[in-house]
Amino acid sequence: MWSYLKILSLLIFVVSISITTKISAQTNTFEISGRVLSKDNQQPIESATIYIKKASDSSLITYSISDQKGNFKIYGDAIKDELILYISCIGFKTFEYPIKISNQKTDLKTIELDISSQMLDEVSISSTAPVIIKNDTIEYNVASFNPKRNDVVEDLLKKLPGVNVNPKGQVIINGKLVDKILIDGKPFFASDPTITTKNINIDMIDKIQVLNTKTKVEEFVGDEGSSDTKTINLSFKAEKKQSLFGRIKSGAGTQNNYELASMINMFNKGRKLSLVNSSNNINSPNFSFNDNSEQEALNPNSTIKGLLKSQNYGLNYSEQFQTNLDVYSSYFYNKSHLDNTNSIDQLNFIPDNSFTSKSQSRLTNRLDNHISNTNIDYKINQTILANVTIDFSHSKTDFNKSSFENSIDSNGILINELESSELSNSSLKNFNARIELTKRIGRKGAFANISISKAIKRTDSKQFENSLLQFIDNEEESISRDQFISEDLNEGPLRISNQIRIPIRDKRFLFDLSLVYINDKTTNKRLTFEKDELTSEFSILNETLSTNFRYDNHLFSSGFNIRLKYNKWRLNFGGSYLLRNLDNTDSFRPNLSISQQLNSYEFKTDFNYRLNSQQSINLNYGLRNIPPNLNQLRPFQDVSDQLNIITGIPSLNPTNNHRLYIGYSSFNFQKRRSFFMHLTANFIQDKIIPQVQISDDLVQETSFTNVNGNYNISLSLSHLKTFNISSRSSLKINFSNYFQIRRVINYFNTEKYSSQIRSLTPGLNVELKSEDLLDLSVNYNFTASNTNYSINNFENIAFNIHALNIGFNTYLPKPFEWKNSLEYVFNPSIEGFQNNFWRWNSTILYPVMKDRGTIFLHLFDIFDQNIDVNRIISQNFRRDIQNRTLRRYAMLGFSWKF
Repeated sequence: MWSYLKILSLLIFVVSISITTKISAQTNTFEISGRVLSKDNQQPIESATIYIKKASDSSLITYSISDQKGNFKIYGDAIKDELILYISCIGFKTFEYPIKISNQKTDLKTIELDISSQMLDEVSISSTAPVIIKNDTIEYNVASFNPKRNDVVEDLLKKLPGVNVNPKGQVIINGKLVDKILIDGKPFFASDPTITTKNINIDMIDKIQVLNTKTKVEEFVGDEGSSDTKTINLSFKAEKKQSLFGRIKSGAGTQNNYELASMINMFNKGRKLSLVNSSNNINSPNFSFNDNSEQEALNPNSTIKGLLKSQNYGLNYSEQFQTNLDVYSSYFYNKSHLDNTNSIDQLNFIPDNSFTSKSQSRLTNRLDNHISNTNIDYKINQTILANVTIDFSHSKTDFNKSSFENSIDSNGILINELESSELSNSSLKNFNARIELTKRIGRKGAFANISISKAIKRTDSKQFENSLLQFIDNEEESISRDQFISEDLNEGPLRISNQIRIPIRDKRFLFDLSLVYINDKTTNKRLTFEKDELTSEFSILNETLSTNFRYDNHLFSSGFNIRLKYNKWRLNFGGSYLLRNLDNTDSFRPNLSISQQLNSYEFKTDFNYRLNSQQSINLNYGLRNIPPNLNQLRPFQDVSDQLNIITGIPSLNPTNNHRLYIGYSSFNFQKRRSFFMHLTANFIQDKIIPQVQISDDLVQETSFTNVNGNYNISLSLSHLKTFNISSRSSLKINFSNYFQIRRVINYFNTEKYSSQIRSLTPGLNVELKSEDLLDLSVNYNFTASNTNYSINNFENIAFNIHALNIGFNTYLPKPFEWKNSLEYVFNPSIEGFQNNFWRWNSTILYPVMKDRGTIFLHLFDIFDQNIDVNRIISQNFRRDIQNRTLRRYAMLGFSWKF
């Protein structure tokens, strides 16, 4: 089976390459080549943009980028119109050359560009080139990519070369995740970037810039920033920077389903104010104007389990006062109600036997949540920056759950039954404040930075619990509980850090020193009261189930970092020494108080080598030290879970995680082709694992121990190729493959064993786009997993999942749009639940009011087969879960943009 999967994975990869090669040969009907040099010094110009437009209407035909030697090749379909070839590059005058395609291949030889007298930023702003590359920044001209009337930012991002948007809405550019999205350099609802990508119409945007993510300090001191993640900056059109605009959407459907959403933006020069609102009962927790109504419920990895009704309100404000003060603030309010029923079928592995646990549960959860973020940047002068960040959140939760669970041994004999109900309400307040001062010293990159932050987190909860645990063969040991639990948890870490940078040789050789002090205090008072049968009040304190402790984690760290940079390569090497003291005081059990000193080292090395403008290699190694948490250290016996009694071990060692990463990326603008490879290996020393003893009544007693031999190795590959079939049609083929192998050491009933888990996930995505005609996408993913155990009486487990998604959008007959999503999921390994389903969603849109309004009809789950079934494999159990899902409905609605 495993060999077959390897062959299948290789076959898909080979087929994808052969298809792209064949199509490339058929569709490239003309080729224009040449070489770009600087007229001033005759040096080759790298990353110049070569593009062709129609002379009649200036519409873009195709474009390319010159390589490090100044060479370029540009391809396209032959047309009879008169064309103009442009060559544009930052710092040079744009070259124009009228052409008419007469030969299949044309060599323009050498083209020399004159140096421009304009400022670099002025050149960037005024350029009409579809793509401009300036160092590590890529800028896309929105108008060059023919956006449709209702396209939002996410729709255009999917068209850009080297850009992928996954089902969760995360944007990945040249293999790197986008973690920030800005509007004119300022945050916009920073806590949820999808509000920007899914709701801002692309007709508001002039240019999209992609750059390395930078911290406030890195921006201020002119550092390069992190190469691990990317930031997108959306540059608004000049006329939109002082305007009132927004969008309103409403819909009503069968099964009493509904959705409402609105966004109002008031932009005035440096001031931006935005208000958002949404309300629905169709499992869409985030704010969205997605006309296709692709809800979070459609994501198989969704955290929503059940039916969700939610309301969201948000405010975003940013303003620049002159040039020395920037203020940003956002506020969100969310109110939701979750209703779910689930069934769990779990097979538990133990060395001398195995048993099955089956459970049914029903739960409701009501949530009120407030979140606010404020950031203030104040330039005291040209060399000193002060940054203040204040975050606050407050959530209230009402939770109600009832469940029934039983355990059956390998012979089918019922061993125990647990019936329980829980009613609780809790309040969580979280406050974080940080002030940071950065002082630039001289002009060679030296600076000093100090940061002080304080967090205050408080949780108050009240819980009523009623349960009956029955042992079938020994009714005398059955346990009945009717309890009230009050818990007060307070956490308040204080963090003080200082960094000094000393340039040894300009910005090529930098030396950093850092000091960090953390004082993290936690107090937890959990009181459990039994019911007094005489008064029917919960007044009898159960000290066995109660705790009252204080936990102190003091950490002092001193470290260094060396940065070397020379032409094509960059090296960072750093380390730190950690002095950590852990103290726990238990008021109820003074004899269980502990105090430990844990000293350790941490290292990190990062090496990046740029082979050329299109290829780079990244190598890094990191050693991270992870101390045991409080529950693992305290020798207190926690019997709150009647079927799993937990006792901590004070003598545990901290865990050392050795991480090795190798990355290779290649992106060819000329051929619209990219390839990414990421290899990650984690080798874990002194990993803390549970050590479980199981009684004849199938009650688990869990302690902890340190083991060696755990590792996790993963390899991901991605190959993407885009073909311009014609000036208005394109084909994108993306092959991806993810392989992972893990080894996990475990203990059961004093017997040590290991499990090795191997998984393989090849995928193929094909997208065909024809402007104003159709969009077709076919995405197939196959997941195979194989778990082998070192114990002979453990049965090895293999399972696979097939997932097919077909998207079809057509724009005929005009002006209608018809959007469809057809998904098929098949999990043949699952036996107790339905293991396959088809899900078809369809939306018809009709524009009105000169394209400002849209009437839509949405049909969800037309086949009425939507299910949520998942399988989880671990080192000691196999779990199948089925949750309640949103089922078929129809919705008619209207949206209007202004």
